[in-house]
Amino acid sequence: MGSLEHIPISLLGEVLMESGMDGLSLKRALHSSGVCVGKPVSASAVEFRYQVRRSDLNQKGTLYGGRMMYLLDDVAAEIAERHAGVVCATLLVDSLKFVAPSHRDDTLLFQGSVNRVWNTSLEVGIRVTARAPDSADERHIVSAYLTFVAVDASGKPVHICQAHPLTAEEKRRWRAAQRRRNYRIKTAAKK
Repeated sequence: MGSLEHIPISLLGEVLMESGMDGLSLKRALHSSGVCVGKPVSASAVEFRYQVRRSDLNQKGTLYGGRMMYLLDDVAAEIAERHAGVVCATLLVDSLKFVAPSHRDDTLLFQGSVNRVWNTSLEVGIRVTARAPDSADERHIVSAYLTFVAVDASGKPVHICQAHPLTAEEKRRWRAAQRRRNYRIKTAAKK
């Protein structure tokens, strides 16, 4: 497929009404003809809950960092694949910041979404909070940014349609994702 023409998400409703097709059928028809229809960031956002078990704990009685990394990658991959509509492979973890520990029986809430899409890659941001079983208070414990590449059945990178930031917070994350990418490219060029 050559270069794709992008349709702003704001026009999709008008195209749907005039075509008489349901949304999925229209999207498939447009994509097969080389038109890429983006999605709002919220379309692939995920909230996932996980209860910390005894087997998740290290000798200090806190959640293993490696277990958190596994959960983050799993949730982020689901978000990336929801958006791209194809398998997405983890390219890199740009940032993983442990802010506070988590303990046995804490309920973890993973909240994540696509921050930005480039040609064949996208960045997912995830914030994790924890709530102790005897408390209604949530505490921020982890923030992470992961980059994925969309791939076809043979493992070759494929084009991804844009994620459209609509809220002020989504637009802030969209701009920050580009700054992180620019920094990675600049740093890699020096090596």
